[in-house]
Amino acid sequence: MVKIEPLGYSSFKVTGRESSLVIDPFHQKATGLPWVEKEADLVLISSDHPGHNNAGGVSGPAYVVSGPGEYEVRGVAVRGFSLGDSTAYQFRLDGLSFLYRGGLQGLLAEECLSQTGETGILFIPVGGVSTIGAEEAARVVAQVGPRIVIPMQYQQDTKELSALAPVDKFVSEMGGGVERVPVLQLKPRAELPEETKVVILE
Repeated sequence: MVKIEPLGYSSFKVTGRESSLVIDPFHQKATGLPWVEKEADLVLISSDHPGHNNAGGVSGPAYVVSGPGEYEVRGVAVRGFSLGDSTAYQFRLDGLSFLYRGGLQGLLAEECLSQTGETGILFIPVGGVSTIGAEEAARVVAQVGPRIVIPMQYQQDTKELSALAPVDKFVSEMGGGVERVPVLQLKPRAELPEETKVVILE
């Protein structure tokens, strides 16, 4: 069983049977959201911006990956892809494939799509301003064809995030049902939904 826990903004903790990772821990000053220190084996940093890089807020072995390349930490295989001034990550944990597209500015190039292959779970920004908004995010989902989409980087109840679009705008663009849960627990790949499903972690 793999557990995905939202930490706020575009940060998540993903925990498998024997390893865990935190993606894009943030500084409170950048988001207005409180940060509670987490423990993990691995930290993925997509950008040097304080809204995405608070590696010091994660304890434990916490091996930090902050750029393109191929890595393996405690059974988690990671590939980082350059998006210009940020990094996207593909990783595999307990047989599930994940794609994290923080900092995305537009549709994905064909070369990038061919490198990433099949995606089970896609994390994608949807709030606009510094990244793609709801309409472009829905088009990227169509490009990638994931089983589960987890939207991130949308409007939340702080001054710092008030200019972002609400997540419901993305839900409307997707035109289908949505599941809202505090934590997502996933069984092996064979049990993922056949058609793309939006899951909001809140």
